[in-house]
Amino acid sequence: MILSKKATKSRLLSIQNKSTGGLAAAIMIALAALIVPMGLTKASAQESLTATITIDSVQLNRDRTLTVEYTVTCSEPATITFSLVRVTQSSGKFGNKVVSGSIFANPALPCGETVTQTVVAETGFFTPGRAVVRVSADACNNDFECINVNTEKVANLKR
Repeated sequence: MILSKKATKSRLLSIQNKSTGGLAAAIMIALAALIVPMGLTKASAQESLTATITIDSVQLNRDRTLTVEYTVTCSEPATITFSLVRVTQSSGKFGNKVVSGSIFANPALPCGETVTQTVVAETGFFTPGRAVVRVSADACNNDFECINVNTEKVANLKR
């Protein structure tokens, strides 16, 4: 049974008046001082790590590779431990040719810093036009709690 400070003090004064010795009252006061603060404190659940990815820019280079810049933002200090950038582009007269490329990395950068990766097409080469850019990243905090986040953006590639 947990009592408020006012109820505890009132009860202790009542006990002190009824007891013949002050020793019992002193023990009760000492115990109340230990019990009341414990009953008033609340345990709060620890927040989980959360993160988002923002694709900052996609640039078509002269050598027909793509430079993708993105930022992983975390809810607490964490490190980006893995990332994957995948780009697909439909081309050809009827959009029936697919050009794609991807790059894996272990940037080991703190959340909030911009990551830059160059994607080389695995089939053909990238050209001006629309391309779908997908970025996936893992971030881990100091307690080894990790999270995977993904995002996608349709970029208009220009020379």
